Amino acid sequence: MADQLKMRRRSSADVPEVALPPGYRLRHYVRGDEGVWADIINRAGALGEYTEEKVVDTLTGQPRFHPEGLLFVTTDAGEPVATACAWLGTHDDWRTGSVHMVAVVPEHQGKRLSYWVCAAVLHVFRDWGVPEVCLTTDEFRTAAVKVYIQLDFEPVMRTPEHYQRWCAVYRSYGMEERATALEKEAAFRARW
Repeated sequence: MADQLKMRRRSSADVPEVALPPGYRLRHYVRGDEGVWADIINRAGALGEYTEEKVVDTLTGQPRFHPEGLLFVTTDAGEPVATACAWLGTHDDWRTGSVHMVAVVPEHQGKRLSYWVCAAVLHVFRDWGVPEVCLTTDEFRTAAVKVYIQLDFEPVMRTPEHYQRWCAVYRSYGMEERATALEKEAAFRARW
């Protein structure tokens, strides 16, 4: 299996204002939301199976977790339907944050909720004074990758294979100019 792709946004400034569609609201995590978060992740699929205990072990119980960084999009009726987390860097790398565990339940997909909850996470990083934000993803998560590109995340090239993979991603979105630029960069780097 190929390693995950990494993306970086070099600044948490100039983030779009959050403008959720009508019928939705944004809220932060409150103690006891572990089951809510697990339900969203499980219903969204592709991120593994979570229980409340696993959420505590892998998310809310970790030193990198801060309650105001875990966001939920809810319906006006209060049902949580989307999530993303502002995950802080390590003590050695506190100046870099990570957009973590973005998910939208299937019946609410296609409404740009992932875009808006990710934008809200970028606002959290900006407010915390964290200048650089990264994330990991996979090219088969096409809707997510489109959102990250729209939010000005750029690919991080860790291996020559990453150039090939990102060129394919850009071409699949009709972004030929970006793919060509990456090919030129890869060719230049290969000479050194």
